[in-house]
Amino acid sequence: MVRGAYYGHPDRNRAREDSRQCFYYVRAQAGSAAYMPLLASFAEGSYEGIKEVLSNVFPAMKHDLLVRRFSTGNRGSNGLIKRLQLTGGPTGSVVVTDLIAATGLDIGTTLSGAYYVLRPQKGELFVLEPDYPTPPAGGVPVPIAVKPHRGLAGGGLTVTVGGHNFGGAPTATLGGRPCTNVRDAAAVGTRFRCTVPAAASPGAVVRIAVTNTEAGVTSATTPGNGDYLYVNVQAGDDMVGAGGWGGAGGGAVVLRAWEVVVGGVPRAPRA
Repeated sequence: MVRGAYYGHPDRNRAREDSRQCFYYVRAQAGSAAYMPLLASFAEGSYEGIKEVLSNVFPAMKHDLLVRRFSTGNRGSNGLIKRLQLTGGPTGSVVVTDLIAATGLDIGTTLSGAYYVLRPQKGELFVLEPDYPTPPAGGVPVPIAVKPHRGLAGGGLTVTVGGHNFGGAPTATLGGRPCTNVRDAAAVGTRFRCTVPAAASPGAVVRIAVTNTEAGVTSATTPGNGDYLYVNVQAGDDMVGAGGWGGAGGGAVVLRAWEVVVGGVPRAPRA
């Protein structure tokens, strides 16, 4: 890592003094023709990490957003993870609830449906591990998560699928199209790797289906709107301007994204 280089998520607050961050607009200012009022605003603390729930462990939470408030604990503000339930498409509403008191930098996920929060200031890793009954051995396959959960429409990305009862020689489809080069299957039937097929249509959110070929059974339909997103860009498209992610240059960051997809539902961009 190079001192002064940019490695983090776009941050509108820091963008006021660092042109490599995304451009800053005050809340009341329409930043573009597509500007819409904020879905939610949190006045207390610094909210930075955000993660869409894509695990199939708890179907009622799939496609919700987890938003993390960072705190060092020295300003009377404790760390917190909030749950945002989105409804009604791009102009819909949001229900915000406090999920758990926890601080750290960003939120990561695992193939087992666990979430972890980095705490570099404490040298810790905070983990939220799901507590659910393990599916009975010998039953139908149960896909829990696909990582990474998005890739280019042309396919070709290697993903890892986690879950239960995959057997020693699983096969898989994404959106009904077969994954190729299935390999590295765990002996206990909990994960494997494969190559993503090309999308039937760019921008599609598709479901994973896993077949245990030894038992001749296929997983049930996964909850929510899908498990894997084919992003609507082509290989070679410029995603950033001069300087780039992590570059030492001072050019402004320009994202060529015109919509954000959450739970398979496009949500109009905010300023």
